[in-house]
Amino acid sequence: MKKWLVTFSLFFSVSALGLESKIISENEVSAYLYHDVTVCGLVKQVKSTAKATYFNLGGIYPNQKVTFLIWAENRLPFLNKFGNLNMLQNKYLCAKGYISEYKGKPQIVLTSTDLLRFTK
Repeated sequence: MKKWLVTFSLFFSVSALGLESKIISENEVSAYLYHDVTVCGLVKQVKSTAKATYFNLGGIYPNQKVTFLIWAENRLPFLNKFGNLNMLQNKYLCAKGYISEYKGKPQIVLTSTDLLRFTK
């Protein structure tokens, strides 16, 4: 019941926020490689380096199902909108974008804050 409620809530949150594309969970990502979709799931790990910030969903690196990636040159608008990005760990995030692959792991590179949403 709880999983259904979370999925239901995410669907309406994403629709209301204009991220209208096919919505999938982090468990479905491998079937949508090289497609534009909206991926929603629980952030298990947030890691920031000088080069980038990584949101790992479905597991902790290197066992994540998908990574949402923000390069350092794009990070400031995300910090302005969301504050401390580490606080998004254990939150449900949705990201809209193209699922590419890096070293055999799916990722979505985020360049705009409009592509990322979270629900409480």
